[in-house]
Amino acid sequence: MKMKKFILPFAAFMATASLATAQWIYVGDSELGFLDYSNYYKYPTNMINISGYSHDGHTAFYSDSAFAQATELPGFDYTYPWMGIGEYSGAENGMSPLEISLPSTNNKDMGGWYSGQRMQTVFSFGGGRNLTISLGSKDSADSGVTYYTAAFKVCLENADSSVSVVRAADAAQKTFTFNADNPVTIVGGTANFGTFETGALDLMKTSDIIVSGGAVLNSYVKKIEANTGTSEKNITVKGLLNFRVAEIAGGSALITATGICSTQGGMINFDFTDFNLSEGVYDLISADGGFSLNGSSDDLSMDFGIIGLDPEKFDLSISSDGTLLQLAVVPEPATAAILSAALALILSFSRRRK
Repeated sequence: MKMKKFILPFAAFMATASLATAQWIYVGDSELGFLDYSNYYKYPTNMINISGYSHDGHTAFYSDSAFAQATELPGFDYTYPWMGIGEYSGAENGMSPLEISLPSTNNKDMGGWYSGQRMQTVFSFGGGRNLTISLGSKDSADSGVTYYTAAFKVCLENADSSVSVVRAADAAQKTFTFNADNPVTIVGGTANFGTFETGALDLMKTSDIIVSGGAVLNSYVKKIEANTGTSEKNITVKGLLNFRVAEIAGGSALITATGICSTQGGMINFDFTDFNLSEGVYDLISADGGFSLNGSSDDLSMDFGIIGLDPEKFDLSISSDGTLLQLAVVPEPATAAILSAALALILSFSRRRK
């Protein structure tokens, strides 16, 4: 199968692409996937629209000229290029492949002023198409693999389309990480980071996370961190963010943000299905800037859902300083009654002995 991809600078999120913007399409003809420069084709004049799906039924990325094949991996120069993956129209009509591989970490560092610059990616498809990016390889001697990108924007026409970043079935690596310097934005459709079937990713690290109304972000990761950069980073959910729990420990939040966590217009669900959670208090979300809610802190049911736990066995609350969403797991009612009766019996024997 084949795939295609485009790239632009971060400023293009807010404005029309400038002449300094390099933009690419990804073809994806080899097993090396993102690491093979021959899979990339550059637009010659930089004037191309890759901001997202046009929602007219057929146009996604628009071009009016042929692309030139890359002679080296793109995305590591001063232009902060964008890359588009999906359907496009123009000189060469078609669609990017629906399976992409990243067998090992794709970081390339020029050092100095250009240190850490990476491609910014827009994914755009019509309805019913599901793209998978597989991390890792059976032939790798590396201990882990990290998918680096500058920005990650999913703009799918219909809710039945998805983009998934998952562990490769035969991957030899032990850790799997996603790292975005700029926002992860889900404009339409569904984005999956890790799945229960393929296994959890170890870390999803980014700056802001934005889930638009009607869009869905599903995560099966051990932790999400919205803290890349020096300014405050926010989590804004107007659609759905479903967090399936893979690992949890006291004193460490599953989701952290240096800014605000907003659920106005949306919902964040935590799924504990098939997860054995013992008694205790757990930090689900740590938001240094506090929470912006649909309801009130006294009734969090309009903003946060807990799946897979008995409603009588837990309590959700926001800490007194307003920065932590906490889950308190208590004994089953029957267990609590037995413990209470046992305590009363012990006290009774103690009084008799006196």
